Amino acid sequence: MKSFIYIILAGLFPVLILGHGVEYSVFNDGIGVEARYKEGNPISHADVNIYRPGNRESVFQRGITDNNGRFVFAPDTAGEWIIEIDDGMGHGLIENITVSKSLDLNEKPRQGLSRLQQILVGISIIFGITGIGFYAAARK
Repeated sequence: MKSFIYIILAGLFPVLILGHGVEYSVFNDGIGVEARYKEGNPISHADVNIYRPGNRESVFQRGITDNNGRFVFAPDTAGEWIIEIDDGMGHGLIENITVSKSLDLNEKPRQGLSRLQQILVGISIIFGITGIGFYAAARK
């Protein structure tokens, strides 16, 4: 009887079964920065702060460089962006990078199910669970 109640609840609230999805998109034309020490070694895992043009008070984006000393960001306006990199051991740099007005972020279509597909999957799950419940009830 307890399992039948769970089946009914799952049928009434399919979101409990489905949870939430994760989507992503890939874009081109980001700005990449590679930081190296003078001897050529990459500045790995250094703190990075990106500031918008004309706004040095608030950080646009924070992050860390990867193993190769690289960091990529996607500016949303043209102008002089300030990049600040600090390795935490007294080494770092502050650079201005000019982003032109022609920077166009080309997004590729997002991956995942459309809203209609999500609804159809939810309805299918409800009918499937209901059918299993009726089958189990008929066998008794």
